[in-house]
Amino acid sequence: MLSLRNLLLAFGILTLAELPAAAQSTTEARFVLQDIQSWLPGTYDSEPQIFLEQAFGASKDGPHDRIFVAIREAGTSTSETVVVTTEWRSGDKHAPVLRRERWSFAVSEAARAVIMRRYNLGTDDDLTAESQTSGTPLPCSLVWLQGQSNLFAKPVGVECSGPGHELLLDQDGLWILNLGANEHPLVRSRHDGIHTKLYRTNMMECFVNVLHEGQPYNAGLEGRTLINPIQMHDRGDTYSFETNEEKPRKFILMLRKAMWPSRSGRNFAPMLMLWLYRDKISPESLEGSAWAAADSTRVAFDARGVGARCKSIS
Repeated sequence: MLSLRNLLLAFGILTLAELPAAAQSTTEARFVLQDIQSWLPGTYDSEPQIFLEQAFGASKDGPHDRIFVAIREAGTSTSETVVVTTEWRSGDKHAPVLRRERWSFAVSEAARAVIMRRYNLGTDDDLTAESQTSGTPLPCSLVWLQGQSNLFAKPVGVECSGPGHELLLDQDGLWILNLGANEHPLVRSRHDGIHTKLYRTNMMECFVNVLHEGQPYNAGLEGRTLINPIQMHDRGDTYSFETNEEKPRKFILMLRKAMWPSRSGRNFAPMLMLWLYRDKISPESLEGSAWAAADSTRVAFDARGVGARCKSIS
């Protein structure tokens, strides 16, 4: 009986690069495809990783670049294949779209694995079901396999001239390790082996109120700027606004779910954090903040004439 590696060689999927060892059946591969279809669509932001690098310090490669990715399932998915479109932004969700790709997943009976192929789409392409058959094929297919509590992908294919991306996917995020060749233009090559960690976002509905200068603390709505509702995601999203006073002041509301940067390690735990800054995001500009457990559905504070609250809506 042919080995998995020889089967892949025979079907032109694998080059000299070794496939990660795995005892996987075609049935298991179909479960992998189901998890991809369930877990992958959504929006992702790498801001929590950068937050920790700023607190603890980065490697010699420096902090990771911030990336925001929106992944949507296309109308061309079937029971045998899953197709998604990806939109990549260098920065937060407000940054311009710099790259679009179509990712196609299918179970290979020969490989006993899910094979993924990528296609580059123009930044102005209409991402409708009818447009999903277009696109420029990108080098290096990826083979997806089942991990202990996640899925992982390695680059393979006769078109690969060297290593490409390694991907890790679970219900909380998508991690990308750029191994140096065929690199994504928004994911820098790194020598430290640290993944770009894209965290799945969840939407929350927020409001904020700011007491106008010179007003008593019991002032009603006429003495405050109150904005409600505000739609924000929980992975480092921000909302900037000005008060409607005679001399407006600028504020920035930030919502972040991330590990708390405890240097002792005893409090290194995931937290849901809400911050309100004056003028700019910096420790000296902090006007109010609150913390809650990462799985909390709401977080709020009321301090020194400012207040804010966010509650989960997704």
